[in-house]
Amino acid sequence: MKAIGITSDTCASGLAKALPATGAQTIFTITGGPILLVALVGIVTTAIQNQACTAVWNSIDTLSSTTKALTGTTTLTNLLIGEVIVIPAATLATAGLIATGGVVEQTVSDMVTIPAGIINYVTSATNTGAIQWYMRYEPLSPTTVVVAN
Repeated sequence: MKAIGITSDTCASGLAKALPATGAQTIFTITGGPILLVALVGIVTTAIQNQACTAVWNSIDTLSSTTKALTGTTTLTNLLIGEVIVIPAATLATAGLIATGGVVEQTVSDMVTIPAGIINYVTSATNTGAIQWYMRYEPLSPTTVVVAN
């Protein structure tokens, strides 16, 4: 038997994309069944300007169109290239973690089930900057597919 999140998880990543302009940006699409989210990590590839901006990450279920916040409000202001944003899956009301040295500790217990649908984030302002997103997950169905947007 494989240990979930240690040897049997799968990865998806997309290209770096500019922050959404006071709106939503889909970063991953999940089809064919649910996943167990192991890690959702963004690496700043273009510095994010020093202007007030917050974000919330969401899961939107395809079947019911229900939106579930994956984080509390997180500040995305004045982040440098290489800084890391980690979505703490087990504590959904918690803000995303920002790591200035590029190192964030995350345990295997920090996992949550996400239904087929999309993962997006919504910003409160139009800031310059770009983030490349990475996700590790355990498919809970043999037909589950995750695609970066």
